[in-house]
Amino acid sequence: MVTLGIETSGRSGRIALRVDGKTLGERELSQAGRRHAQTLVLEIRDLLTDHSVTPANLDLVAVSEGPGSFTGLRVGVVCAKMLAWANGADLVLVDTLLAISAESPAEVCRVEIVSDAQRDDLFLGVYEVTKADADSDQVWLRSGSIEIVNAEAWAHGLASRSGDGFAIAGPGIEKAAEFLPEGIRQLDRASAEPSASTIARLGEQLAMQGQLADPMTVEPFYLRKSAAEEKRDAAQNGS
Repeated sequence: MVTLGIETSGRSGRIALRVDGKTLGERELSQAGRRHAQTLVLEIRDLLTDHSVTPANLDLVAVSEGPGSFTGLRVGVVCAKMLAWANGADLVLVDTLLAISAESPAEVCRVEIVSDAQRDDLFLGVYEVTKADADSDQVWLRSGSIEIVNAEAWAHGLASRSGDGFAIAGPGIEKAAEFLPEGIRQLDRASAEPSASTIARLGEQLAMQGQLADPMTVEPFYLRKSAAEEKRDAAQNGS
């Protein structure tokens, strides 16, 4: 299986190529590559060319669906839809916060992942290890729905939920840093966003489970409107 992973949910974007379950290459995108679909396509072309793969060889395109940056998610998902449709590849959308949890160390079995939801809010997802698969990799599942929470209130409530095997992670931690109680484990990760190779790997698992997306209708998982959209709606309602 030839899988392309696309991750554009945060400040930095990444793309990765996996073939038969092994990551052949991963690269970080320039700021332009994350925000402009045409540049992203060129960066994907270069990654594929480096490994003698053509777009027509793609079996699966896995893309980070959010929550995250409105612009980044839109560009990444549109690009993934286009590649899948044009080349007859399957398309899978991967929960961005789940991908972060999947990069947790083996001793962590419950993690709360947060990302910036604008203003004083955070997107919050709670994830737990359910079992180990045949290769002894941890299998993570989300507990409940992704919510929007106040950053300060979330941080203050952590003290009652901490314990062995518990940790927090994600790009939203910085927003709540001054409110975090002592002793809460923060995962030491190279980046607050997930790797594109993790997006690709989880995408392969979802594809095996038949959880494919329709390139013609699928949309990013925004959860809330952008600030510009809310401002527009407020102006329309006030008129």
